[in-house]
Amino acid sequence: ITWNTSRDNPVELASVIGIMASTLGTLGNELYTLHNQDFSEMEDHVSATTVGRSTMPHPSTPVMAMEISSLSKLLRTVVFEAFESLENEHERDPRNLNLEYDYIGRLCCMAAVILDKSIQLVENLDVNETNIQKNINLLNGVVFSESVMMRLGEYIGREHAHELVHDFAMHALAKNIPLKEILLSQDAITSKFTEEEIESLLSPENYLGLATQFVDNVLAANQEILENIKKL
Repeated sequence: ITWNTSRDNPVELASVIGIMASTLGTLGNELYTLHNQDFSEMEDHVSATTVGRSTMPHPSTPVMAMEISSLSKLLRTVVFEAFESLENEHERDPRNLNLEYDYIGRLCCMAAVILDKSIQLVENLDVNETNIQKNINLLNGVVFSESVMMRLGEYIGREHAHELVHDFAMHALAKNIPLKEILLSQDAITSKFTEEEIESLLSPENYLGLATQFVDNVLAANQEILENIKKL
């Protein structure tokens, strides 16, 4: 089979690199958002002497996360160039080979920078657990209404439980009072659950499910890759 016009393999490589870069770009975007002062949950670590902005001395800028996001967007434009090399004439058309001389180098260089910056970002990430807890509690426990509804549904049926807990949650939001306070005032709840059980249903720690196990599974399955990355 002629290879001149069959550029599937280089384009597949470009596609895989594009997917990888987009995944890391998603990570960069998320950490950029969580760095914002409205959240302040995770920060791209910078030294105390680093200047945040040219006009404002106080903020720190998530430069690494920003660069990862920007580079991932630029890299995806190069993936488009790769696809341009797929359509050729007959079996010996060499014109689109010149595209590879240009895009493959840029693609690999940008991918290397994105990987390097992503590793640095994750290894030096500052996690503010206090703000995470504060943000979780902004809605006074309403975000955990599902667990209350599901547990109550075991006693009175899911539909009826959904209706009741919906009313409780809307009341908590309207009055800006903790959902727990409303639940403890309702016979439909206190007749089924103790205060300790209600606290457990509204606890973020008990709402993680198997999330940590899934993370451990992914890390274990990719342990060899992680070890190779550490050697770079």
